[in-house]
Amino acid sequence: MLKFLATMFTGLCLISTPSAAGTLIYAYNEGSQHRIHLLDTATGVEKIVSPEKGAAWNAAFHPNGKQIIYTLQGEKDSQVYVADADGGSPKQLTFEQQYAFHPSFSPDGNQIVYSKLSERDLILMDADGTNARVIAASDSYDAFPVFFSDGRRILFHSRRLESDHGEPGIFIFHLETGAVEHTGLFGTYAYPSPDGSQIVFSSKRSADADRDVMIAGTSNPSSAHPLTEGGGYDGHPSFTPDGKQIVFVSRKAQDPSFPAAQESDTADTNEVFIMNIDGSNVQRLSHGSAVAWHPIVR
Repeated sequence: MLKFLATMFTGLCLISTPSAAGTLIYAYNEGSQHRIHLLDTATGVEKIVSPEKGAAWNAAFHPNGKQIIYTLQGEKDSQVYVADADGGSPKQLTFEQQYAFHPSFSPDGNQIVYSKLSERDLILMDADGTNARVIAASDSYDAFPVFFSDGRRILFHSRRLESDHGEPGIFIFHLETGAVEHTGLFGTYAYPSPDGSQIVFSSKRSADADRDVMIAGTSNPSSAHPLTEGGGYDGHPSFTPDGKQIVFVSRKAQDPSFPAAQESDTADTNEVFIMNIDGSNVQRLSHGSAVAWHPIVR
């Protein structure tokens, strides 16, 4: 098991006992394929709920907590599946798309939005897989759509605008009007707070900088500031249901001798962490040596 050294991170204190109670869902690379893990953060009990074959990732909860949605990648394609919360009774929802990723339920559970990576589009469909249609259409790469809690807006990142050093823009799609609004922010894997007032995302502040977790007011891009500055990759952030903490993926647990040139979101030693929304009280939730993806706490 990797050692984690508090001396590596200026202003950060790593402790081993989670302070948030809830269920964490995330993907973890088990050898050659990603599998979905559920972790009870209060008890530390963890279980795998993935199918035995295929790489499962991009997992999220149904609002009622009784189902999960995820992407299952096979040899030639990746499709969206829904299953019971324990992984039972899986049902395939997409069939024609080559690469379907990042599925997420609407707050009422009646709709699903996901990224159709093969055509760089966002797709909105009914929760049973019917009535699929393209939203926020453009000629640019759009990805990682997530509903706001009001159910009327979808947050996503897109290459239709980029920062000076190549970060994609972060946009809001308004379902009622079809309008697409740039938030003024640039980064990836943006996630709205439960009350919609803030956005957490991953971004580089310069072309050669490390990737950090950032937070900003939804309507105040000038308020954006980093929550992590420990070096290496920090990304895939999301808020806890009470809006008081953020779970994210980080290299904070890896050996300091790990080659800097290999720092990325696909190297072998990133883990899931949780912190307060001011960046304090950083705690490690997963303990292994693998690739962790897109953690969400219910």
